[in-house]
Formats: sequence, structure tokens, C-alpha cells
Amino acid sequence: MSIKYQVNDFFTYKIKWVKWWYQRASRGYADCDVWSLDSYLNSFLPKALRQLKRDAIGHPATVQGLKTWLNLLEKMALGFESSHRLEDAGNWTMNEGSEIYSTPCPDRLGYSEVKFTNEWTPEQVKHFKELDKKDRETFKNGMNLFAKYYMSLWD
Repeated sequence: MSIKYQVNDFFTYKIKWVKWWYQRASRGYADCDVWSLDSYLNSFLPKALRQLKRDAIGHPATVQGLKTWLNLLEKMALGFESSHRLEDAGNWTMNEGSEIYSTPCPDRLGYSEVKFTNEWTPEQVKHFKELDKKDRETFKNGMNLFAKYYMSLWD
């Protein structure tokens, strides 16, 4: 890629960044957030849930005690973090014979690109599959709790 295109891309991205910043300030989200709404939610909800946990002075009437509520908020945050890891890992299980891993994509901030490799040992593949399964369970549990207590996420 020539320097001309790199400079043009740099300024084009900066202009879009200002536009997206204005959209977030005026309406709460930007056009680029909707392109991958799950990624956008994964990027801030764990922090927001942990702030709610840190600042909590009460809990829903259906929950037995503040300590239980704080644990539920943490499980919700962990669910979104698991979703983020699953998203970054790609759907590598669909590609028999080749394992996939994800690395930061230098051309697109906040995005990942999928790399294929057959260099993984069977132990590494087994370990990754176990982590993948654990993340899927954590995600499912966290999302179920998020849906169940959605109307109680206030303080």
C-alpha cells in the first residue's frame, strides 16, 4: 500500500472517529457500534456491571441479600467477558483439520483477524476446547441472569 493511501486512510478514519464520537454523545451509540452490536455491548457492559456492583446500596426484592446480588452481577459481567473471548476466537470448531486463533488486527482498531495453523499440539487443542466449552457455559449463565434481572439493573 502506498503512503498516499495510508495518509488518506488515516484522515478518513479520523473524520469518521469524530463523527462516531458526536453520534455517541448525541444519541448514545454510533453507526459503527451497530455493525457489531454484540462487540459494542461486550466492550463496556462488564465494566458497567462491576461499577453497579461496587456502588450497590441495595438489591432486588427477589434476591436474598446484597452479597448474593453482588455475586449475580459478577456472573453477568463474566458472561459478557466470555462472549468477548468467544467472539475473538472465531468459529474455529467449524473448520475440521485446521485450528484457528485470533490476533489483533492492525488495520482495524478493536477488531481481530483469524489465523489458521496446524502447529498446535493435541494437548493445546484439547485445552482450548475446554476453555471454549467453559466460556460458552459462562456466557449462557451470564445472559440468562442478565435477562432475568434486566429490570433490576439500577441503583
